[in-house]
Amino acid sequence: MTTIGIFLLGIFVTGLTFTAVILVGLQEAADDSNVQVEDTTEI
Repeated sequence: MTTIGIFLLGIFVTGLTFTAVILVGLQEAADDSNVQVEDTTEI
């Protein structure tokens, strides 16, 4: 029972981390694209 709980907890934490990494990556990619556009327009 404990082993199954740890296994499920590991999957849950991994899923949250994976989702967080994707969200942060998308936000950074969007910010980078916006910054690049702003830089090109300013130049």
